[in-house]
Amino acid sequence: MIQAFSGSASEFICFGGDMSRNFLWWVMFLMPLPIFISPSSPVLLASGTIGDDALAFPLSFFLLPIAIFFTLKNYKNIVGFNLFLYFWLSLFAIWVLLLSFYSASLQPVALLYALQWCLLFLWGGYFLSTIRLENVKYIVRPFFYGAFIGAAYIFLSGVLEYIIYGALLDAGRVSQNLIFKGQYQLVVYTPTVLAFSFLIVLSFYKANLFSLPRSALVVYFAICFVAIIFTGSREGLLVCLLGGCLVGIITSVRAALVVCFVGLFLLFILYINFDYLLLVLDASEFRALNKIARLADDGAALGARDVMLKIYLQFIIFDPVLGLKMLPPELAYPVSDITIRSAHNLYVDVWAWTGFPGFLALIFFLISLVAFAANSIVRGLLSKYPNNLELSFSWVVLVMLLISNNINVPLRQPVVVPVFLLCVALLALSAKKQQPSKQGSSEITLS
Repeated sequence: MIQAFSGSASEFICFGGDMSRNFLWWVMFLMPLPIFISPSSPVLLASGTIGDDALAFPLSFFLLPIAIFFTLKNYKNIVGFNLFLYFWLSLFAIWVLLLSFYSASLQPVALLYALQWCLLFLWGGYFLSTIRLENVKYIVRPFFYGAFIGAAYIFLSGVLEYIIYGALLDAGRVSQNLIFKGQYQLVVYTPTVLAFSFLIVLSFYKANLFSLPRSALVVYFAICFVAIIFTGSREGLLVCLLGGCLVGIITSVRAALVVCFVGLFLLFILYINFDYLLLVLDASEFRALNKIARLADDGAALGARDVMLKIYLQFIIFDPVLGLKMLPPELAYPVSDITIRSAHNLYVDVWAWTGFPGFLALIFFLISLVAFAANSIVRGLLSKYPNNLELSFSWVVLVMLLISNNINVPLRQPVVVPVFLLCVALLALSAKKQQPSKQGSSEITLS
């Protein structure tokens, strides 16, 4: 493990004299860190408790102005499929800004919500213009360092809480900011970042880009998995397990058939032992496992998401064109007496918040990604020499679009958006250039 983080100070700080590479290093390092700065906190790091959070920003958010500068500098690199994707993100951002200016005349806070939605456009421009063949080999180590530290931060917070207090005090879940400060959205978007960082690192490993000792990878995976359990998130656990299976195992039609057969067999075993399994999970002291056991309870299976969906669908029906006009419900419709900020479903959220034109622009972007990723997966599974990087990131992108987006709203969260756009850029890049390798797999040319 010590060897994994050894190296000269110059390697840790920068690549050399190239300012663009230096900045990319820091983006990769800070992006997977679920550590937040809060302007209202006396210690600067976020210090609120779950349900009593003040506004906070992930460390990567403060790199955004420089990222915009490099986007303007390198915008000519956005060509081909990247340009097609960026076109829809641009239309979406333009509409969101116009809608926010319309509402800002009465409620200036609309501009802040517009910025939240425009992060897709801003980070998309940076990654689609910056990630190229010549710098792919430089992003693996800093991303892994950040992902490792981020997972270890939550892991140690939970371990120390358990040692000091004898249990995780939030009903089997780590208490936000009790041990370490800087935790924000701990039960929702922190596990999302942990899980997708895990999938990205695994994708690098599958593509033979991971140059650190395998022991470092194994330790990281163990720490990350326990950290996700500490957060009590079912979504994070699902993404980690299902995504890990897709990326790590399903690399051919034969592997897919074997996984399906084994999966059906395990489901049958679980079915005949269902009651016993629920008792075991319910008796666990970890809230993530308790929540799985409660899936069978009336009204608990969806975690009240069905209720929130119905509320937000009413907003869409009331005004399908403009929706909430980039305002929270209590400001858009004060008489409704509804303060829920999200439907916990991205596709419903985007229509409700940005209206039908915004929904249409973003949905074209996402449908294009689904089609591209699905096509890449089919080609990869049928190919004798699959491009492992393209195949892996196709799975990662689909997990985000088909699972996470239907459980939460990760693509409007500052801590998740850059992680996702990195995956999109790497997927688009890996599909461009590839060469057969001696091991019988296809890898992109790195130099």
